[in-house]
Amino acid sequence: MSKNLLAQLSYPLLLISFLVSNCSLAIASDFDSGLKLYRQENYLKARKLLEKARSSQNKDWRVYYYLGNTYLALGKFESARIEYENAQFLCKDDRDLKLCVNARLAVENYITEAQVVNSHLRSFSEESSKNIEAARNSYKDRIKSESEKQVKMIRNQAAKQIEAEKACSQQVFRYDDGVMRLGITLEREQQIKDEAERQCEIIKQTAENSMGTFK
Repeated sequence: MSKNLLAQLSYPLLLISFLVSNCSLAIASDFDSGLKLYRQENYLKARKLLEKARSSQNKDWRVYYYLGNTYLALGKFESARIEYENAQFLCKDDRDLKLCVNARLAVENYITEAQVVNSHLRSFSEESSKNIEAARNSYKDRIKSESEKQVKMIRNQAAKQIEAEKACSQQVFRYDDGVMRLGITLEREQQIKDEAERQCEIIKQTAENSMGTFK
């Protein structure tokens, strides 16, 4: 009777022992396979296996340390820092602890330096943007000013041409003030003005197109 009872009680214990043993082997297998892939620089696949080993509540500091190394190789610096920190709390040997602490400190220093560099780059970028915008506005103002000068000059030339043709004309006209004097027809005067305005429109359109390239 007692032997049968002992056998009945022993079976579940053996089953539990078997499952625990297999689980430990699986964890070890994930870590060993992940470590092998890490050493082969196959970081993406190594990450999956090492994360799997970690999720099994493995207490081996090496799982976290090499997972940190893998994250570091993948450019995930904050994740690497966390894993190094996890690893150092599981170390029992001073040399292992020093290794994990040094790795964590190195990553923390890199993160700090990267933040400083990024801050400087943002400031430089903002300053560069301001300089570029100032240069763009200066260029636009210069084009606008130059086009206005050309338009004014063309209109002045048209006015002078009208006066010159009137002065050289052999035709006599009665003007609105009732005075008779040499001049040109209203059609000719308008023709000169229209031609001047066509030239002005071309200049203004060209200026607008040039400024449009710097929007």
